[in-house]
Order: sequence, then structure tokens, then C-alpha cells
Amino acid sequence: MTKINILATMVRAFFLLILICFSCQHSVKDRLLIATAANMQTPMQTIVEEFEEANNTKCTLAVASSGKLASQIQKGAPFDLFLSADTIYPYQLFEERLTIGTPTIYAYGALCLCSMRPDGDIEFTEDYLAAFDKLVIANPDVAPYGKASKEALERMYPDYGNHLVVAESIGQAALFIRTRSAELGILSKSMRKAIEESGGQCKELDQSLYAPIAQAVVVLKSSSQKEAALDFKHFLLSDRGKEILNKFGFSR
Repeated sequence: MTKINILATMVRAFFLLILICFSCQHSVKDRLLIATAANMQTPMQTIVEEFEEANNTKCTLAVASSGKLASQIQKGAPFDLFLSADTIYPYQLFEERLTIGTPTIYAYGALCLCSMRPDGDIEFTEDYLAAFDKLVIANPDVAPYGKASKEALERMYPDYGNHLVVAESIGQAALFIRTRSAELGILSKSMRKAIEESGGQCKELDQSLYAPIAQAVVVLKSSSQKEAALDFKHFLLSDRGKEILNKFGFSR
């Protein structure tokens, strides 16, 4: 190969490398990174799928407890939006001037007592709960559904402490139920369908036993895709977004 051909090959390779780098940067830039409370993981898959198809914008979900996600945002995690399972964490971020505008409630959740036991009906009563060794809830210190679960337990079964298993998030609590690591668990109503399809059963708790679970969304100032993030928020709050959430047991 002549020096001219070698030089030409090097030039082509150089520009090809620039093109690849530019394409990668463009791909990352155009992808929304959405911090999502664990109880929203399943409905968000449907919401994201429809949003991506309509807007030609890819999305990636980061799923964890609301408290853990809020802490990551405070430490500079590069999320574009935050869908919390409560309003407290979004308002904390708003007060710290980390959000674009005030938090917006996108849904109200509910609690269900769930089990993989195939025999008999499950009941959220003191006598019924006392008969089991392990009752799992999400960590009430970082998971809003865990906080609501603890509130309901304190009203119905004050001596629950000896039976309690604390999961990191509502998602992990659901895993404990499906794997039978815990006999009973209090989960979000949005998880009821998955538990029942796996052969388990759920019973919705009386909503007077706990404070309303209002869930809020915020767009973050650190977002590099603010317009797309706002578009996603609008879709979430749209009639179609409401319809999807209603199918998973949320109200608005």
C-alpha cells in the first residue's frame, strides 16, 4: 500500500470515528432518563412504549424507592424527570430549586394485602395477620407505600413488629411475596394483577386506614432534554395517560 493510500485510509478512519462518536452522543442526548418509583414500574412500561412511538424519543427507567431516587437527584444524578410515589420528596426537590415548576399530582395509589397462599381468603384483620410468621412491607423510611403500610398496620394490628420483614422498596416486597420468602405482604394496588396472574391473591385495604397516597411528577432543572421531558409529563397527565394508570389500579 502506498503512502497516499495509507494516508487516505487514516483520514477515512478518522472521520468515521468522529461520526460514530457524534452518533453516540446524539443517541445519549436524545434519551430521556426517568427516575421512577418502584410501584410505577409496570404501568410505566406501557406509558413509555406509547410515548416513544408517538414522539420518536427513547426513554430509560431508573427504578427504586422514592427516597433513594430523591437522594440520588440531590447528589447530581442526571435524571430528566422524577415520578415519585408521594408528594413529599418532589416538594423537597422543589424547595431546593432542583425542579422546573411545582410538583404535579399524576395519580393516587392504594394498598393491597397479598399472598401466594392458594387456600382460603386473605383478610386484613388482627386475628388473621397474627397467624403468620412473616409480613413484608417496603421500608417506611424511604418508600411512601411502606409508610402507608406501617400506618395501616398500626391501626389494625399494633403488635405487628414481631412478624415484620422490611424490604428496600415496594418492588422488592413484591419479590418476597412471589418467591414465598414472606407469607403475606402489603403492596401497591398496581401490583395486584401481576400477583394474581402468578397464582397469588390480593385484598384491597380500606383506604380509611392510611393517608391518601398522592403521587407527583417533576421535571428536573438538570435535564438536558427539557422540552422532551415536558412532553413526557404532558403525556403522563393526558387522558391516555390517565386511562393507562386506571388499568393498573390508580385513580386521579
